[in-house]
Amino acid sequence: MHKLFRERLESAEGRSEFIVAVVADIRGFSAFSTHHESVETAVYIKRVYTRMIDDYFPGASFYKPTGDGMLITMPYTYTEESLRQAAQAAVGGCLRCVEEFPTICQGDPMINFEVPAAIGFGVARGPACCIASGEVVLDYSGHLLNLASRLMDLARPRGIVIDGAFGAEVLLAEQQELFEEEQVYLPSVSEETPRAVYIQKGVVELSEAARRPLSLEQWERIEVQRTVREWRLALPRYRVRLPKTPKRLDGIRATIFFPMYRKGKRVRALQRDLPAPFSYELEADRAAVMVDVDQTLALLSRWGVPRTAATRVVIEYVPE
Repeated sequence: MHKLFRERLESAEGRSEFIVAVVADIRGFSAFSTHHESVETAVYIKRVYTRMIDDYFPGASFYKPTGDGMLITMPYTYTEESLRQAAQAAVGGCLRCVEEFPTICQGDPMINFEVPAAIGFGVARGPACCIASGEVVLDYSGHLLNLASRLMDLARPRGIVIDGAFGAEVLLAEQQELFEEEQVYLPSVSEETPRAVYIQKGVVELSEAARRPLSLEQWERIEVQRTVREWRLALPRYRVRLPKTPKRLDGIRATIFFPMYRKGKRVRALQRDLPAPFSYELEADRAAVMVDVDQTLALLSRWGVPRTAATRVVIEYVPE
């Protein structure tokens, strides 16, 4: 492949074109690749790439693997109809992929091991610079790609974040209903002035750090994942050490996220977030947040969360 790329470079030229840029990231891939053999990682990522190209974004013009995700572009022309088609296809593919990602490898006889269950997308549109040899695009670059990547980083623990300048009106009505507008700050994009974005309702959880000017305060985030059974083993308190000492105690936030159940059955794609019970300690200049496990278990029991269900505690703080 590198030889073909080298040959194409001889006749390559730079040009600008309108594209919808989609940047995807598989959540939890780093941890997954650490605990699995490289051959398993290769089989899994091959499966994901194939499904994304064939099933979710078949109309794209360019695909570029990023190790734990993919850059996907959909070109459009100077007409509104062309823009609408590209925008609706891109966002529609993202929505279906987010919904179906937990079972994306289901039925694959080669995958008999646990794989990541979440994916995040950042979506933006506008002009981008590409280097192309004839009709073959070799790569893209420019502000738009950086913007889409920053938006993708906000799409946690999964879901879609779309740039506010994208224009919700170019989407289908049923797609528009799945998003809500927020104001965020993005590194190297909008550090002091907030930027409008559309986040997927009930799926994306914006951190407090994303809501604050980057030039004023830098929030740090720590995430702990445990099943209800594992929380029981951590009684009576679970210590989360902070890499740095908090600037102020009222700036520490702990939130627990857990799946929703009704009559003992999981409600697909729905979850709840509530303040997590915690205290703060400083021992020998080592800062730590102590999660009260008894209160956490009582909260989870009240909401009918079973012992095998996975939960997350997210701790956010401003360091000195």
